[in-house]
Amino acid sequence: MRGIIGHSISQQQNPLQTLTFTLLTLPLSFLLLLLLSFTILDPIHHNNRLHVWTHGNNDLLLASILSVYLILVLAFRVLSTTGIVYSIASTNFHSNRPFTLGPFPFAANIPYILCRVLVTYLWSFTFVFFLVGVFLASLLLIDVSLSFGPMFAYIASSWVVGLLFVGVLFRSACVFRLASIVSVLDQSTYGLGAINKCGFFLLKGRGVVASSLYSLYLIFALGVVVAFGFAQMNVVRPGFRMLVVFAFAFVLAFVDQMGMVAFTILYFHCKAYHNESVDLEHLHANCSRECLDVGAPSHPIETTRQA
Repeated sequence: MRGIIGHSISQQQNPLQTLTFTLLTLPLSFLLLLLLSFTILDPIHHNNRLHVWTHGNNDLLLASILSVYLILVLAFRVLSTTGIVYSIASTNFHSNRPFTLGPFPFAANIPYILCRVLVTYLWSFTFVFFLVGVFLASLLLIDVSLSFGPMFAYIASSWVVGLLFVGVLFRSACVFRLASIVSVLDQSTYGLGAINKCGFFLLKGRGVVASSLYSLYLIFALGVVVAFGFAQMNVVRPGFRMLVVFAFAFVLAFVDQMGMVAFTILYFHCKAYHNESVDLEHLHANCSRECLDVGAPSHPIETTRQA
């Protein structure tokens, strides 16, 4: 894990590359904090506005906003994932000149690549919705069957179901993040196939490392969100509140791109652990010359399994 973190940090040595990666994830972070601000923090900060989101005809408005938010999140996540993953792959395998903001690295193949990643994310969302449905159904079953029984059995069953739900959701999140990278870099693997490959093969023997990396990412991201909440609650003027949103969105975007870089490096380490070679022909076929020449001084990734 230390090697993966160190390698990820080394990818941030080029300021222009770091800024580009951060800007790729900035819209997603900004949308998240903006939604958090207007739907939760503002109503709490101004108690008289709480009814705007909780009563009457505004339910349809809230549902519409959340639907648009999910669509935008999906679009920006697909774009940022593809851009960062290809750039990191190119940096480590084809680094001949400094990072530049030339033509988008995969411009010629955008429709094909984005469709692959989009299908993977849609499968991920479908599984999460299914998992939430199973969780709610289990709680309902517990409520119906044990509500008139011993209180201890009711509470214990609810806790067990809740912990199982959190554990499965956490493991799934690790798999989904790695599956999005597989969808970009593996020639014929995407969607459900990428999810299955990560869950049953690539993460075999590397599950603890992936969980540790994702836990570290969540700790930093949650820290930024909590600090943002405290800042928003203590700032009164609307102009300053929006400035706080932009500032924390930039910090959260940096954390997010660091997480994506770390999981991209993890992908190469998992390939090496299972004695799989990286498909350089596919990388050549789907990257333009600008992409293949991108990068700061590279740190070659191990291509052999270590004991």
